Amino acid sequence: MRRWNGLFFKEWKLMRGFIFTAGLIGLASGVLASTTPRLDIISAAVILGFTIPPFYVLYSLNSEANQLDGFLHQPVPARRLLLVKIGMGLLLSVVYVLITSSYMMLLSILRLGDPFDSISFMRNITEFSLSAWVVSLYPTGIILFLWTVYRLWRAQLGNIAIGMIIGLLILGNAIMNLIRDSFFYQVITHWGEYSIRTGAAKEAADFVSELHVSGTFYFGAYICYGVLVIIYFWISCWLLDRKVGV
Repeated sequence: MRRWNGLFFKEWKLMRGFIFTAGLIGLASGVLASTTPRLDIISAAVILGFTIPPFYVLYSLNSEANQLDGFLHQPVPARRLLLVKIGMGLLLSVVYVLITSSYMMLLSILRLGDPFDSISFMRNITEFSLSAWVVSLYPTGIILFLWTVYRLWRAQLGNIAIGMIIGLLILGNAIMNLIRDSFFYQVITHWGEYSIRTGAAKEAADFVSELHVSGTFYFGAYICYGVLVIIYFWISCWLLDRKVGV
């Protein structure tokens, strides 16, 4: 437990600037929305919160790069370092979205005049948020994997590594597009369907239409991409534990 606490404290010291900047962006969005007031601005701020985990992990890894070699020579598994970074990114995203969503709920009460409709509305927003946080783990896993491979290739090939990473990203995206168009992909992902709609009450229709939040999701897709995230994560841990040239 002490090791985990130490890693979280170290991560906080390393990323204070990023966390402070994210807080300022959320505050600025709230102030801007209150002066307009425009729901599309505050809803855009909420959606921005779901991009925090992948960008946080990337920024944190780059900030850690100068110290990572020393970390890897300690008897601590790389998975602890990476789990702390992913966990901090998710925690920051949750706090950010909670603040902006609470502000959105306040606006909805003022505009709809019925707190019960607003609570029902925010319940659906919460369901959407949970789905979005799960989805955000996929690009986080990709960034983690590509960063690790880049450090490996850069140690061996120099500056050409960045071009190879871009090529790998393009190739991987093309392969995934082919897979998504296949019958096999439909079979393994399109099951366990459920829908999220923000139109909880008829009188809230005008308010909801400004947000444009709705969607159909599949538990099968969550499991499929979750397996890919785990694979990316463990490959990255395996490379880092073997003292990738960082």
